[in-house]
Amino acid sequence: MFLITTSRRPSRRTRSFLKEFSLILPGSYRVNRGKFSFRGLLSEALVHNCRGIIVINTYKGNPGSIDFYIIKKVSEEESLDSYQLDFLGKIYLAGVVLARERKSPLCAGVRNIEIETERCFSEICKRLIELITKIISLIKDTSTTNKYTLYIILEERKDLLELRMRTSQRNVCGFVLRIKKVILGNKDARIPST
Repeated sequence: MFLITTSRRPSRRTRSFLKEFSLILPGSYRVNRGKFSFRGLLSEALVHNCRGIIVINTYKGNPGSIDFYIIKKVSEEESLDSYQLDFLGKIYLAGVVLARERKSPLCAGVRNIEIETERCFSEICKRLIELITKIISLIKDTSTTNKYTLYIILEERKDLLELRMRTSQRNVCGFVLRIKKVILGNKDARIPST
């Protein structure tokens, strides 16, 4: 389960993307950022038993990047200081096409997520697969109401990577991401204390 939010002062388009993005992760918890610091986000995530935090950043009025953090317990005491956020990775976006813009249904009711990688050969694609695999490993859907597997389709296009989705019934759904860069975190990468 992930807490999903935006950077401070998101655009309308970023808030729309946040809503669509939160639907594809089973059991995710969406929160308006407001004046939350990272410490406040960590506290909110712990209250809702989240295992990580996803922050969608705005660039020139559009979703510009997505940051992924994992929550780690670093000491046995029961306080906020006994947890830290480790940087898992970052996706830099060249563009986003929202579901409403492509007139496709939202991807709600997801139980499992699988990745189709037949058209994926570059280093950026391998990094994205590694990041998505780590995220999927942190998701546990205990809901019996969610009904289908979501397939993430990765395809290389010129100098970008395109991420599309479809249901197990082969119906296209959700947004499309055009990805220009993927950075994976390392165990020494920590977030600032702001």
